[in-house]
Amino acid sequence: MSAALVPAAGRMIEDRRLDDELMAEVASGSETALESLVARHRERLIRMSARLTSDRGHAEDIAQETFIRLLGHAREYQGRGQFISWLYTIARRLSLNALRAKQRRPEVALEAANDRPSYVTPEKALELKEVRRALASLPERQRKALWLKAAEGRSYREIAKILECTEQDVANAIFRGRETLSRFLQG
Repeated sequence: MSAALVPAAGRMIEDRRLDDELMAEVASGSETALESLVARHRERLIRMSARLTSDRGHAEDIAQETFIRLLGHAREYQGRGQFISWLYTIARRLSLNALRAKQRRPEVALEAANDRPSYVTPEKALELKEVRRALASLPERQRKALWLKAAEGRSYREIAKILECTEQDVANAIFRGRETLSRFLQG
């Protein structure tokens, strides 16, 4: 082994050990450990997901969902493989699922519901009216979660605090709301 590789290998072992220790703390309920894992891996997850989805905004949502899944399965994590491989597998699957879903149904632009251009063509006015009607048909939690995410750019954590629910509830509300809007606007 070359002299340059020895320090790098030692650093990788230390990183793996640290990730496993942090996961053990997350499993016991430590928010600080979760924040440390997010700080260590969030940007790399976003870059990887953005390469797969070609959409940085969507990649940020995928990274957030990856950490929600991590939190949901923290007690089951046993550290048999490399933590980073496990985490990237979750993010990669979520990214591929997002690509498949995008192919099945187009994204609904919620921002369009609040656009108020100075001149609106009749076609655009009809489209905006339909988007507003579709939003109004959603259950309150889905409508609020979608609005806070799409229009205000809030994180899942912020939305969960505002709506007084869990981040998983927010993720579910946003997913279901997007599905419902897509079906409503398509047919």
